[in-house]
This record gives sequence, structure tokens and C-alpha cells, in this order.
Amino acid sequence: MLPTSSTPALSNEHGRGLFIIANLADHWGTRYHEGGRTVWAQQSANRPAASPQRR
Repeated sequence: MLPTSSTPALSNEHGRGLFIIANLADHWGTRYHEGGRTVWAQQSANRPAASPQRR
């Protein structure tokens, strides 16, 4: 079964990993191998850093 990204409910305690990857990465995907699966991601090194949010 392929992992998919979805928007988790605020009350969920899990399910945010691929949501975060899909929103930050330029490209991402999965690869299956004998030991399981690997989720990979690519992000541009030239992307400007995000401004820190003030509280």
C-alpha cells in the first residue's frame, strides 16, 4: 500500500509526517525494498529560509 498525504485533524496524535514532507519538499515519493519502504524527499538548496514566527 502506498503512503498518502492527507490533512490531519487537530485532535489527531499521528499522521502529520507526510503532510509536513509534502508541504516542505519540492518532490517526494516512496521506494519499496526487501526490508520495507523508504520515503524520500528533495528540497532545493537555493530556497530562501523561512522567517521565524514570533509568539
